[in-house]
Amino acid sequence: MMIPQDKIQEITGRADIIEIIGGYVSLKPSGRSYLGLCPFHNEKTPSFSVNPDRKFYHCFGCGKGGTVFTFLMEMEGLTFTEAAEKLAAKTGVTLDSRPRERGGEERNSLHRELCRRTAGSFHYLLTHSPQGQGARDYLARRGVSGEMTALFELGYAPGDSRWLYRFLRKKNYSPEFLGASGLFSRNHPEAAIFWNRLIFPIKSPSGEHIGFGGRLLSGEGPKYVNSPETPVFLKRNNLYGLSEAARGIRKTGEFILVEGYLDAIAFFQAEIPRAVAPLGTSFTPEQARLLRRYAPQGLIIFDGDEAGQKAALRAVKICQEEGIASRVVVIPENQDPAEILQKQGAEGLHNLLKSAISDFDFILGGILSRRDPRIPEEKEAILKELAPYFQVIESQTRREGLIRRLSDLLEVEYQTITGDLKRLERHEAKAGKEHGYNQEKLSKQLYLMLAVAAIQGQFSFIRDHLELEELTDPDARELYIILEENFRHNLGNDPAILTRIDNPRLVSLLTSRLASGEFSPEDPEVGNRLIRQSLAEVKRERIRMTQEGINRQLAHLRRLGGDPALEEKLLGEKMFLDKESEQLRVSGNDRFTD
Repeated sequence: MMIPQDKIQEITGRADIIEIIGGYVSLKPSGRSYLGLCPFHNEKTPSFSVNPDRKFYHCFGCGKGGTVFTFLMEMEGLTFTEAAEKLAAKTGVTLDSRPRERGGEERNSLHRELCRRTAGSFHYLLTHSPQGQGARDYLARRGVSGEMTALFELGYAPGDSRWLYRFLRKKNYSPEFLGASGLFSRNHPEAAIFWNRLIFPIKSPSGEHIGFGGRLLSGEGPKYVNSPETPVFLKRNNLYGLSEAARGIRKTGEFILVEGYLDAIAFFQAEIPRAVAPLGTSFTPEQARLLRRYAPQGLIIFDGDEAGQKAALRAVKICQEEGIASRVVVIPENQDPAEILQKQGAEGLHNLLKSAISDFDFILGGILSRRDPRIPEEKEAILKELAPYFQVIESQTRREGLIRRLSDLLEVEYQTITGDLKRLERHEAKAGKEHGYNQEKLSKQLYLMLAVAAIQGQFSFIRDHLELEELTDPDARELYIILEENFRHNLGNDPAILTRIDNPRLVSLLTSRLASGEFSPEDPEVGNRLIRQSLAEVKRERIRMTQEGINRQLAHLRRLGGDPALEEKLLGEKMFLDKESEQLRVSGNDRFTD
């Protein structure tokens, strides 16, 4: 469903961006804006700015910016249409409900509905059909209760790989829609990806069905398969069990990260309802940021084999980078939480949690398994590996305590270690590894168009003095086209203009200038002067580049003996440009008057 621009404007006008963003981020007044800790990256000092007048946000740390629409899209993994519908309901805006041609957003909604219905069918086959007996036997052997089977809507996909296609075609789903659903083979459109498998429905954080995982019950093939990625199902942005675990995570302030679906279910069965699992892939920064919205700390419990410990180390480092305090449980090799529950019962998992060690001890243990702290060169290498860890510790007390532990281990003075850590941190900053999003050098053309987009009422002046063809910077041209469309529809550059810019880099550049007050939109005279000065600079630059081109042509002609007529023509153009440049130099921005 396409949302008309007038409806987007109405939603933007009615939406209280402070109230909406304040539901996710603690905001405090700061002048005419509000400040808080950015929800998109880890930071100690608030750099996330929200402007209630122009209705935008911008983070000076990570560079992300946008509108209330893009904020909801980022935080909840919504499409633009879904975010608009949610905001429309909140603000009382009635969207056009007339039938429209099905676009991508409506297909996404239908995809979720298809997953929900398919999950219900698989669940029925597991719990009521004779075909599901083998899957029921498997769950019984693994100790999974009927209550957990119901809570997670576990299912069974029949051994006939074409059963699902026939079943859904009878429900009037088109072959084209089924082909794009991720449920069927690309090479064999009627063959389901999931057959003769125990099914784990995968849901979004809000509880909508978006995909499936399947465990092979017999025969050959990969042990586990997941739905392929679709516009609705992005593995890096979702976690198995989060919709069920959200309440428990919020209540305790800590999530449990495990490797497998059955591991997550095992903790629920042991009445520890806060376990989640990645979707058959490595733990991602996006998943960490998602979890950080629910709890500030996590417990990582991966398998005890080498692969499991490497995955745990990666998860610990990601949690560090995203500002999540983590602990780690090292499980004996050849065991996992599901097996511990099966053999030792719920008490076994409760005892397992008591063996957790700090992330520092886990990282240090891994390093010491490879390096000898008695060797001087190894001492330095150990410190270098630990330096990134120390840089993100917010508590000065904890940082000092850990450095003293390291000092005793390495038999190096405390002051020496702190000095080396500071040196390493300076070196990292010098190498350019810190964020520098808002220090980008802009072309004069892009700077002008950003100013025009930011300052109300300036585009009518610009279009009288500057044509699109005069702009060579692609981003400047993109902004010019958007502003031209707004002008023709009498939309100006209202706060909703950011919703019409699809380029995230442009959005960030514009919101950073708006948030910093660089274009002084509150002072019309300052804004007018800035626009005219920038326009004069763009014109002078264009003249200079054209002059350089003519000089190169003249030099080329003279080397070859040249064409007198062409040379005379070029000299005439050069004289005209020289005069134009001189007029710009003398009159400056005063030349451009309304």
